[in-house]
Amino acid sequence: MYNLRLSPEQLQIRDTVRDFVAEVIKPLALKPQRLEARARPLLVEALDKAAEMGLRTLALSEDRGGAGADNLTCCIVTEELAVGDPDVAAVLAQTSTLAQALFDRLMTAEQRARFLPPFLAQQRYHLALAEHEADRDAALGINYHRPQASGAPFKTTAVRAGDGLAISGSKDGVVGASLATLFVVRASVSESSVATLLVPRDTPGLSVTETEAATRTRHGACGTVTFDDCRVPAENFLGAESPLAAAAGATSRRIKRSISESAALPMKGRSITRNCARRAGAPSSSTRQSAPSSPRSPSGSKWRAPPFGKRPGLRTTRTRSPIAAFPTCR
Repeated sequence: MYNLRLSPEQLQIRDTVRDFVAEVIKPLALKPQRLEARARPLLVEALDKAAEMGLRTLALSEDRGGAGADNLTCCIVTEELAVGDPDVAAVLAQTSTLAQALFDRLMTAEQRARFLPPFLAQQRYHLALAEHEADRDAALGINYHRPQASGAPFKTTAVRAGDGLAISGSKDGVVGASLATLFVVRASVSESSVATLLVPRDTPGLSVTETEAATRTRHGACGTVTFDDCRVPAENFLGAESPLAAAAGATSRRIKRSISESAALPMKGRSITRNCARRAGAPSSSTRQSAPSSPRSPSGSKWRAPPFGKRPGLRTTRTRSPIAAFPTCR
């Protein structure tokens, strides 16, 4: 029978992220000048600190340098982050999900050798999926009652140009467009064939326009990515249909669920999680010792979480990961 109770490690991760949200994200997100402003920029400072904790590479396998966390753990982390700021949660969730899909499954060895080292080395190296297009009604979504358009082509096209590919078109609602270093672009290569391409941000012909906060329909510092005869080498071609769209949809559902739950039942939700912790045999958030696992800093000082693998009293099931990250939860 499937066990719905959280493991002690998952409870520790949840509580640590919850403390991080309360001490770092919420003070920045709830500043009066930010709440009153029309434009609400992404909380880059909080995003950087979350990346240092290992949240950016949460789903990436340990063999590739990540934490190797399972889907349930990733959902828990995303929901806790969204309570503090949905944009931060969306950007981190997308980067983590795309990293696992790309580096663990879709990339060739040559592509992995080119893109993985800088991704691990730079904390601000984020990934973005450029797929959505205006007036393209191919996904089921709210139109579940309609027949799904099979193989509906994108308006964005990728055609052969010398030794590479030339991309032309536009993508809107791209989560993390304002700071992504690498874009995963979905484009039509023929009337019935769709391909996935890796396009670095500094590629000539690629431009990004950030969407104003007041007009956004998605969380995550969305923007429009335009390709004007954007040339990429043939080695950046990932191939035909991939599961990236499904992964992006799952991330969006996590964000929406966390927002609705935290807004409607904030106190009840917390009491439920405490009950789960007691049933699992782990200390609740009200009685756990926060000093060794989630240290607090005096008001106004810089919050800094030590690497999870070096925290006293925290059992880590795997130790092969070369970077400081979350313990693997099974």
